[in-house]
Order: sequence, then structure tokens, then C-alpha cells
Amino acid sequence: MIKLTVNDLKLRYGSVEVLKGITLELHQGEILVLLGASGSGKTTLLRSIAGFERPYSGTIKIGEKFAFDDRQGQDVPTENRGLGLVFQSYALWPHKTVDQNIRYALKLRKLSSEQQQERSRAALEQLGLAHLRERYPHQLSGGQQQRVAVARALVYDPPVILMDEPLSNLDARLRDEAKAWLRTIIRERNLSAIMVTHDQAEALAVGDKIALLADGRLEQQGAPQEIYEQPRSLVTAEFFGSNNRLNGVVTGTENGMVKVEGAGWSLWGRPMEPVRVGEEAAVVIRSEAISLTEQRRNKLSLPLSLSMFAGERWHHLFEIDGRSFTAYGPKRIEPGTHQLSVEAEVVWVFHKPADEAGS
Repeated sequence: MIKLTVNDLKLRYGSVEVLKGITLELHQGEILVLLGASGSGKTTLLRSIAGFERPYSGTIKIGEKFAFDDRQGQDVPTENRGLGLVFQSYALWPHKTVDQNIRYALKLRKLSSEQQQERSRAALEQLGLAHLRERYPHQLSGGQQQRVAVARALVYDPPVILMDEPLSNLDARLRDEAKAWLRTIIRERNLSAIMVTHDQAEALAVGDKIALLADGRLEQQGAPQEIYEQPRSLVTAEFFGSNNRLNGVVTGTENGMVKVEGAGWSLWGRPMEPVRVGEEAAVVIRSEAISLTEQRRNKLSLPLSLSMFAGERWHHLFEIDGRSFTAYGPKRIEPGTHQLSVEAEVVWVFHKPADEAGS
């Protein structure tokens, strides 16, 4: 069942186009993560769905009802869209207890006192907060406040929950715990949720589907593993993971692969979009795909600039064509020139962007 549909949504601030025709769907029981760099339009899209921003074109449909339709002049107010909202700041009433914060959402929907009490109790027990019901927000940890904010959003069973950077105020350890907890609670209750984040690791861990936005456009959407391993554009490839980028010229083709050459190097790779011999190309290689021990068809001979211990592995920085080139390894390596190799299948070849051509 489709819980929410956004179709060709456009929004501008003055003369600046912020959303440039966004189309996406959210299904029952699905967590959709809106991901992108600052200024990509992800928060504006979430606010538009919530009703805090008014697009000038397109539609937003919640279930079978339109919340926004520019052709019919329809723009349902936020409070009538029935969505659950979790803000970055949590937005808890400081003068109300945990129980009162949760019951307030039910009071606005005119539920009886008995219904408010029962739903609040059930939500607090499910989220492990029953023992904190009489505390005030300032008496809670960041993780506890985050759970209260989620409980308040869940308590009236909204069709869709919208979450704006819900984990950003937590420290690293709590954030790791919260990622698992948040995904578990949403999946167990078969809810539908849209979450905004700029953190790719968070998006990959929590989302069933990721929508990557760039410059107000939907760059790519798909399952986390698909979008990580099968990027359809240079923007997507460079956004995820730790990457090495090289610029060169396509000089040959063989069995669906292409050869790209640069200053003192050549690599065979997989074209992620159609490229022709003679064209300038951008090559992207994930750092984890580089081997310092195995001998493969693709080899680079590079001088080591720096090795850094990173706990579970070492980060080795090499230099090539005036750029830094990163590889990982289990131990420190000695200074000097090293042989690096990589499978052609994970050497991704894209068109070099027009604004970089000739550079």
C-alpha cells in the first residue's frame, strides 16, 4: 500500500529554485531516508510534505487524499495532515512531564482522558520509558528525550512519521544504539516513515530506501546496498563511502570494459554511463576496493605519503597526479613506492563533468 506520493514537486524562494521537480513514493512499512549535502533540498522537501512550506507546483498525496495540489489550489494545513513529526531539537514542552508531553498530542485530537492515559501508558512501556513518565525534559538524557519525541509522534498512529535529523543531537555511542532502536520500533509497528539526514552511514543503516538529493533534484533512489554499489551518476558515487577520484581519457574498450589513461597511469574499468574512446572521463574507486597485496590486472605504482592508525585498520595515503589516493590495510607499511591493485569491475567510469572539462 502506498502511504505517500510526491509528484513533480517544485518550490522556490524568490527567484531561487529549491525543489526542481521531485517525485517519490513511500509504501506501508517502509523507511525512506532523504539524504544529501547541505543545500540539497532534503529538509525543504520534508517541510513541504509536513505543510510548513508551500510549493508552487506538483502534488502531495497522503493515502488517497491530496494534501497539496497546485492545479486545484489545495493546501491542507499541517495540523490537518495527521502526520507524526519528530524534530531535530525534539521540541518537548519544558514545563510538562514526559506523560503530559505525550498526552498533549492526544488532547489536541480530542481523545478522552481515559484514552489519553491508556495510549500514553502503552507508548511509554513499548519504548522503555514507563519509569520516566513523571520526569521533565531537563531531567532526561539526550537519548531519553529522543525516545519521548518519537513516542509523541507514534502515540496517535499517524499514517506517516516525518523525522528531521532525529539522531543528530546524540553522541556517537548513543547514535549507534538509536539507529538500531529506531529501525526496530518502526519495523515492528509496520509504520511508514521519512527521515532527513546528512549522515550516509545513518541513512544506510536505517533506511529501506534512500533518496539522494543534489541541487534540488532527485539524483538517485533505491535500496541502500543498490545505491552504494550501483551508483548511476558521478554525484552519487562520490557522495557515498571513502573514494578516490582520477581524471583521464578513454583510450580503449574490451568486453564491455573501458580503458582510461592519465598522467603516468592506466586502468580498466566499468562504464557506469555510456562513454566513448577519446572522451574525458572521471574514475571513482572506493578505498576499500584497493589491495596492497593481491596482484590484479589493474595496477598502480604510487609513493606513500602518510599512514594513519584508525583502530580496526590503517589508512594509507598515496600521491598520484597531484591528488591524494587512499587505501586501507591491516598494518603499517614502510615508506616508499608501493604496488596497488584493483578489480576492473569496481573501477567506475563516468563522464567528466562539463564544468571540469579541460582541467
